[in-house]
Amino acid sequence: MWWLFGIITFMIYCLKTLRKTYTDESDLKVAALDKMTVLELKQNLLIISKLRHDYWLNLARAIADLCIACNENEIPLNLLGKRLNKGVDGFFGMMSSSIYLFSLLQFKA
Repeated sequence: MWWLFGIITFMIYCLKTLRKTYTDESDLKVAALDKMTVLELKQNLLIISKLRHDYWLNLARAIADLCIACNENEIPLNLLGKRLNKGVDGFFGMMSSSIYLFSLLQFKA
């Protein structure tokens, strides 16, 4: 149950961070009109873009983990009357680990 709570909390954090990146980008574009050079604007936009990309990957990974955690806590059984089969657990587990490995490979490049 705590794993499920932790994943939901992490998803909320990811969504708040994603929302903040969009507001930071719009604030940066407004501030760039007066005070920044084009190169500084591009560098700052690249930083925001990379952060947003990382948090989209984290959110996708958390959604895959959420499906597994819900199945472990028998939420589909209580709501639908059926448990998700082991293939569904395996698929979402592989998807989560693939997303994690993809994010690791991007840091190396």
